[in-house]
Amino acid sequence: MTRKCRFLRKATQTAMRSVAVPAFDVIRNPPQAVPLMTKCEGLRSNRKSLMGVFFYMENDAEIKKRFAELYNRARQGNYYIFTDFCSPADAQAAYEEAAKQEGGGHGGAPMGLKAWGGREDCERLMLRFGDPRDIGYEEEYPIRIVRIAPKAAKFAEQLTHRDFLGAVMNLGIERSAVGDILVHENVAYAYVVERLSNYIVESLDRVRHTAVVCEVIDELPAEAAPDIVRVSLNVPALRLDCIVARLFGLSREKAKNLFSSGHVSLGGRECTSPDRSPAEGDIVSVRGFGKFVFYEATGETKKGRLNVDVGRYGTGK
Repeated sequence: MTRKCRFLRKATQTAMRSVAVPAFDVIRNPPQAVPLMTKCEGLRSNRKSLMGVFFYMENDAEIKKRFAELYNRARQGNYYIFTDFCSPADAQAAYEEAAKQEGGGHGGAPMGLKAWGGREDCERLMLRFGDPRDIGYEEEYPIRIVRIAPKAAKFAEQLTHRDFLGAVMNLGIERSAVGDILVHENVAYAYVVERLSNYIVESLDRVRHTAVVCEVIDELPAEAAPDIVRVSLNVPALRLDCIVARLFGLSREKAKNLFSSGHVSLGGRECTSPDRSPAEGDIVSVRGFGKFVFYEATGETKKGRLNVDVGRYGTGK
């Protein structure tokens, strides 16, 4: 047996000691549920014997079909089903399918689907299928925060979000098992699926050339929360594309293209309507540029333009 095979075997055994449930389809308290997909607890491998059954979702139709299956299983079995972390585009597909299953949803928000990433403004979201009115109780999302810090801060390299994410994935962990990662003063706070949190703590000892120590913490320290800078903008109309263009220094045409190409999400859901008017508290993420929260329209100029206030996030995901 090669060194790589021994590592993969040991990693798989470590992860499977945590929880014996599939990566994409995390089921909580299911009555005789049969998973449709397994991924060796979220560990990657090119060896079929370690990976179990693959379930590739290559296009939107397959993704929506999969979400419809999860929605119906949760409804028929009266139990919650949690996914791993999804991108805003996948979360949007899930919302659309859930609304379709419910005949249009309840005011645009399906009761049988909720999304949460560990914090209100997370970009990567875990989906929970199941209607609490039918199930009769609420259940916490299986999300944990892993704090990753240099052992000797004085001699540590300057580490970035990319460095921490790469180190975690080098353990053989799927990207979908990791949510947002916040970096503050060279310390990372990674939102991860619960079943792999202990594995990461036990296995991750180095980021680049820097020795690190990991621990699971209950909540994000206040000082590690993203910095939000209040910015006042003058825009021609209360439209998202106007705000995006002004905030990030883009032309209106380029801002509109970001919407049509799926680069903009509103509240964790893909937004393709550049003319949409934001509401107070709406969180908008623009891939490749940043994220902001809309506060309010503060007034109108003599020329008919609008003054608006937004909060621009200073810490990337």
